[in-house]
Amino acid sequence: MTLVHFNARLRLLITGLSAMLNPVQHCHTGGYLYKTDANRQKEPQVESTQVLTVVTRSEQPDLWEQIKALVGNMSVAENLAAPGFNWLAENKAADFHFNGITAASGQLLTDRLEQQHWPVDFLLQRTEHRRKKLLVADMEATIIRQEMVDEMARVIGCEDTIMAITRQAMAGELDFSRSLELRIAAFKGQPLSLMRDLCHCITPNPGAVTLIKTLRKHGVHTALVTGGFQIFADHVMELCGFDHTSANRVETEAQQFTGRLLGPVIDSQGKKAALFRLIREQQLRPAQVCAVGDGANDVEMLIHAGLAVGYQPKEVLEPVVDLCIRHTDLTTLLYVQGYHRDEFAET
Repeated sequence: MTLVHFNARLRLLITGLSAMLNPVQHCHTGGYLYKTDANRQKEPQVESTQVLTVVTRSEQPDLWEQIKALVGNMSVAENLAAPGFNWLAENKAADFHFNGITAASGQLLTDRLEQQHWPVDFLLQRTEHRRKKLLVADMEATIIRQEMVDEMARVIGCEDTIMAITRQAMAGELDFSRSLELRIAAFKGQPLSLMRDLCHCITPNPGAVTLIKTLRKHGVHTALVTGGFQIFADHVMELCGFDHTSANRVETEAQQFTGRLLGPVIDSQGKKAALFRLIREQQLRPAQVCAVGDGANDVEMLIHAGLAVGYQPKEVLEPVVDLCIRHTDLTTLLYVQGYHRDEFAET
């Protein structure tokens, strides 16, 4: 993590969500995961072992020659030992292994990669705790393509109103709990079958099923933590193979929506609480957790995870994530944790 990103997280922890609205430097497609305290970052920090993982959108041998040349030339310019290299998936994903790289050199390297505007996602990180023991994932627009409340609104003909509220909430312009109250109120009197019938429309994002099934194959606990509705979360849990879900529940009477929710709302703070509950249950440390999301409601969950990932993230998330996935799919979460393609589960 860069000093800019560390300070952005610190500001968010102290001042809350409003701090995200201040202008800050963005992470964009790649990142430098360098977690330490601010005072220590004032001195050159030498890492015993770090790894740069690069993932391309498709298998492109010519592009990989350019990537290797850039990394090699930067290593020479920064007086670094030649990095080790190994494929995770030939001409698709690879690791460059470094010894004795400073924070400044690491930042320079990732900045240079960013400046090429190649269709790649990448992350430079320490190898310690590289493979996480817990994944906590947002559902809508992260694990699945849809925002399901917007799909519900299309069916009853109020999509423009509902989608506008959803956009404001995901951008951090409207409190999520309030936005959810406004949206669910629009469905008062509608049949519960509206949700059940829409389950067949749910489409996982590319790589989602492979991600979850592979992590479970390797003993990683996987949790779907969403501000969406439990009926949809249960369907996605079965579809992808998650171990656990936390979601919002709607109140019904006579098989119709009352326009109200049951129990505490799973908002940004609710996701944070779910994250820490899972950490306690699994007897882990935050450094052993990967979290992935796309919008403002995921901030508190992401800033407390050892590896924070934004999948096609809204701008409000960019200052707080270690990695933005923009060009590739969700299997990039496997590659950055050091999984080879031949370790992936069959789907």
